[in-house]
Amino acid sequence: MRWFATGLIEVRRRIQRTGDKGERPAFDPSIFRSRYLQLTRRDHLSDAQYVHLIGVVSQDPELWHAWRLVQMLYGVYEANTETDATARIEEFVHKWAELPVPEFKTVLKVLAKWLPEILAFHREDRITNGRLEGQNRRIDRDSGLAA
Repeated sequence: MRWFATGLIEVRRRIQRTGDKGERPAFDPSIFRSRYLQLTRRDHLSDAQYVHLIGVVSQDPELWHAWRLVQMLYGVYEANTETDATARIEEFVHKWAELPVPEFKTVLKVLAKWLPEILAFHREDRITNGRLEGQNRRIDRDSGLAA
């Protein structure tokens, strides 16, 4: 999900900038301040947080579309079967094509590259090595081996 969130983060960074470097304010404060809410799954937001977030992301069509795309990707992992996950991925690709946000091209490449592993998650009783990968990443970071 970290890779998928990257697309939204890059869209937000581009859209929030209101002026050239060095100008004050250099970014739209409402978009910047809602950055953590933007990455939160809809079902993990309170009603008040959701209303606030929708007010912010709906100011820009690309940001709104990018937020919805990330929510769709969260839905891939919520799918109960491999068939349902495949259908949700196809829906994501079609929705992206309606308004091709450039920052999501990388997300699409990652999705294509990792598609067998993503679908295996559903095929193999939702087993993942995410915890192990996270521990390895932390060890690499702490030992100075991470790039």
